[in-house]
Amino acid sequence: MQDFLLDFFAKTPIGSVASEGIRIPNDFYERFAKWANFLSKARAEVKCEKEGEGKSKDWTPIAIGTPEAPHKIVDYFKDLARGHSLIEGRTELNDSDLALVGHVAISSVPGHLRPILRKLREAEEVDVMESAVACAVGRKAARRYMSELTLLGIVEVTKGSPQTQDRDTAKLSPKFTWLKT
Repeated sequence: MQDFLLDFFAKTPIGSVASEGIRIPNDFYERFAKWANFLSKARAEVKCEKEGEGKSKDWTPIAIGTPEAPHKIVDYFKDLARGHSLIEGRTELNDSDLALVGHVAISSVPGHLRPILRKLREAEEVDVMESAVACAVGRKAARRYMSELTLLGIVEVTKGSPQTQDRDTAKLSPKFTWLKT
């Protein structure tokens, strides 16, 4: 890493490239905004209350706090993408820079929710058992995580039925179907 940094800063001294010197294609601004909006929502505080009786008392998600402003995140993403482009010797952003932004955004989601979101990027829906396995938790915790994602507006959950043995399932809400890979 040290050799890389020494070589990079020898070729590109600090302050030698203006941010505006790295071109951002027009359609990238909307994509940065989508990722920033997603991350802002995904990191909002989830408020919980204890519900139930005796040993079955458990924390239940009931509301979300105010998310951070996505415009700040857009600026971070633009800088990250510009830096990645510069490291690769380019003066214009391309899809690899946007892929890095997406990777960082997903990686910045609270760790307990991340596995469900990664699965939903690949599958149409994820049931409670798949969520439990992905998150390495029991079904009760997986249901709570799915409830958190619902409160955040990122997924929609369809309740299963004990009679038909259908499981609760989650799918991306229409606002976030663009997350599919």
